[in-house]
Amino acid sequence: MSEPAEFSHRATRRRHHRPLAGIFWFSAIVLLALLALAFPPDGQQRTTLAQFFGRFHPLVVHFPVALLFLIPVIEVYALFRRGHALRGAPAFLLWIATATAILGTALGWLLARFGGYKGDLVITHMWSGCLLALLCLLALLLRRRWEVDGLYGLGLLYAPVLLLAVGTMVFTAHQGGQLIYGDNYLIEYMPPKLRSLLGLPAAGATLKSAPQPPSTPGAPGAVNREDSKQDTKVSFYEARIMPALDRTCLSCHSPKKTKGGLRLDTYALMMKGGDSGPAVVAGNLDDSELYRRITLPHDDEEFMPGGNKKPLSATETKWIELWIAAGASETAPLSEFSQAPAPPEKHGEAVAWAPDYRPKLDEAKALADRLGIRLVARSQVPTDGLIVRTASAPSHCTDDVLAALAPLADVIVEAELARTRISDKGLAAVSSWKNLRHLDLTATAVTAEGLRPVAELTKLETLNLTDSRVDAAKLPPILTQRAGLAIYPLTQDDVGVDVAAPAASAR
Repeated sequence: MSEPAEFSHRATRRRHHRPLAGIFWFSAIVLLALLALAFPPDGQQRTTLAQFFGRFHPLVVHFPVALLFLIPVIEVYALFRRGHALRGAPAFLLWIATATAILGTALGWLLARFGGYKGDLVITHMWSGCLLALLCLLALLLRRRWEVDGLYGLGLLYAPVLLLAVGTMVFTAHQGGQLIYGDNYLIEYMPPKLRSLLGLPAAGATLKSAPQPPSTPGAPGAVNREDSKQDTKVSFYEARIMPALDRTCLSCHSPKKTKGGLRLDTYALMMKGGDSGPAVVAGNLDDSELYRRITLPHDDEEFMPGGNKKPLSATETKWIELWIAAGASETAPLSEFSQAPAPPEKHGEAVAWAPDYRPKLDEAKALADRLGIRLVARSQVPTDGLIVRTASAPSHCTDDVLAALAPLADVIVEAELARTRISDKGLAAVSSWKNLRHLDLTATAVTAEGLRPVAELTKLETLNLTDSRVDAAKLPPILTQRAGLAIYPLTQDDVGVDVAAPAASAR
């Protein structure tokens, strides 16, 4: 008889403390909701200390996500004899889930309010977090009622409320993924048949469909000269600029999420600009913040797009450069941009930049540790190649280091070698990186003569020579005259050909 009496004593004690605990957590949720109502995210950046704490939001929210998946599993397992010892665990886990859901939502509000975010998706995600915290608290209180009353009374509502909390968590987590990776991240590589079955648009569809006139094979221009009528109907902005921005920029600059007060989903809003001023100044590349950001080194804090998202290709960057220089018109037809590079051919699936790097991953890690450099994946796609990064310790990178990377020659697609101790000798090793697309030689000792081996890299799209020892007049013509290769910060006056105009970031 002593055991039931002890249980009755524990139950009575829980009843005594439960109202105070419930009031405390409920008050925290109400206070958070009032803060969100009074001070919603408005796109303005504020104190950096609040942003520092707010950036712990993605870390903290993983606790309620994991726990809310685990709790139903434990509840089911505890129904069996072997799981009886775990019967009390869900209540403890719900307590942690409730606390971390409230903390995660509070940190998310700090990040959105003080970090320059706004938009419909940001607001919806914030209120979904508040609802999730409330459901976690309700499930916790009902779980304790269920411990005492069993299937009678309010305890009967525990299971449906817990399932509702799990569903809300899935919805909220999906919104968070959309904020970070964009609306199409989950379905970007979905097979066409499955897309059709689910009623989803075909891959590559943009916010506003635009016909894509075929380009003349082998020509640098993006226009079919035999179809002048179609050229005049389709604007360069609609056919080239908008799809490029849709792919790389709208995940952070759209009605759903507006970072820095800048929206790029319409022409008018793009020209209006954001908190940093005009995004595009017609005819002026140096004062166009958009062009400055997309031409910064990829490891720069202000480079766009951030967050390790896929950057604009060299072709897309060139389109934006030509478009701004020509006046940034919304209606100028394709026929006025005959010198613009042609869009790459589409074959229904992503083009591999390099062989799959995964078989060489262990070797890459060992080399990076031994050589004192960083070798990072360009994206989550294993055929997007590796990036050589030296910004954290440029003095570690020498000609011998570049030579030691020979086993990875076919999977290196970007090399950020700014301010390193390399010379012309090191460029001979770089010339074996046949899949290299971007090469940054800012403030290095390389010369025009040393760049001759680099001319063999037929896939090279950008070459940054800012503050290097390169004499523009001595650059190999095979480099300066190559279509689709952007050389920074040289101008037409430097080499007498059509190469990239200087970026403001190269000053």
